[in-house]
Amino acid sequence: MEDETMRNQQVTESELGWLAGIYDGEGWFSLKPRRANMDFPEGGVNLSIGIVNTDTAIINNVDLILTKLEVSHYISEKVHDIWKTRYDITVKKFSEAQKLLTIIKPFLVAKIGQAELLLRFINRRKGLTKCAKYNQEDVHIVNEYRERFSRSQGTPTTTRATFGQASE
Repeated sequence: MEDETMRNQQVTESELGWLAGIYDGEGWFSLKPRRANMDFPEGGVNLSIGIVNTDTAIINNVDLILTKLEVSHYISEKVHDIWKTRYDITVKKFSEAQKLLTIIKPFLVAKIGQAELLLRFINRRKGLTKCAKYNQEDVHIVNEYRERFSRSQGTPTTTRATFGQASE
């Protein structure tokens, strides 16, 4: 039987802002071809949202908030001989990623563009069977994501205003 007390716990706006800040600073959003050497749409696409950290207090709090939000997620531990143990929290299912992104999007700053593209892709694929073929719109979204946010492409170009001055 499901624990009713856990389902009824509310997440505060402060917790949502904190969670979005952790994703902005310590997290990643990813949309890439399933096979590294294969062009999309051959072989499908992997979508993931995650956080890596060595601080168990941060990991435990992210886990608690995601659990309160009823967002299913995976936690893995990677022990190293030289470095601190690192913990990864990952959301991989489209439906869970959609739920999480929709909730934290209003609080995101650095990764708002990534969240919007991921949601666009998820919403486009929503309701289709897992085996449904990818179309040109899917290819366009994945390529746009790769061009704007892929590490191999470097940091996305942004226009910055000098503090105290309006941007053009």
